[in-house]
Amino acid sequence: MQFQIVRDAIVSVLGASAGALPTERQFRVIGYQRQAEDAVTALVASVQIFYNTAAFPKSGGTFIGDSVKHNAEFRIEMTVAKRSKGDLSGLENATTEGDAATALATFFEAAQVVDIYMDQLWSDVWNILMDAENETYGLPTGALSSRWIESFQKDQPSPKGEIVILTANARLSCSVDEEVEGITGVPGSNYDVTLTDINGDTEQKTGVTGELGGS
Repeated sequence: MQFQIVRDAIVSVLGASAGALPTERQFRVIGYQRQAEDAVTALVASVQIFYNTAAFPKSGGTFIGDSVKHNAEFRIEMTVAKRSKGDLSGLENATTEGDAATALATFFEAAQVVDIYMDQLWSDVWNILMDAENETYGLPTGALSSRWIESFQKDQPSPKGEIVILTANARLSCSVDEEVEGITGVPGSNYDVTLTDINGDTEQKTGVTGELGGS
């Protein structure tokens, strides 16, 4: 369906554009094959696209039509992770309040770094997807319309051992026309049935099952 083509086009545009950013702002787009696997670095950022919800308004098609309007929504998941400067064991093994406060501060600093980086990541993603040059994400004119990023929500930083992770998500909507192509039927197969009447006589019946599916 057309929404699948649009989803893949969004991934391709994000992946290509992410690689053109300054090194410190580059991010990985999940599913974009030309990007190498991330090395273990101090800061890792990734973006993933999911088809989320859809609406098919009756006003956008007919029961016997070959095309219907599909208002699609895609969820943009963003993740930033940073290794804290401190040692988790330093916090666990602190013997004084001062040692504990020093170790704890490193995790607060890491949380602030991922928060600031998330703001930059969101800014880059928004600018890429809303750029006028990317109006159809590389697809032919008319492939989609009314594309719009409707919302953004950031979660709370989450420490995972010595790593601090921050996630956020945004919603991108657009309209596409879906062609109703139907499904090719599956050919039936021969069957043999033995019938027994009330007098005990039997009769062999052979036939063909009907076609499954069909447009």
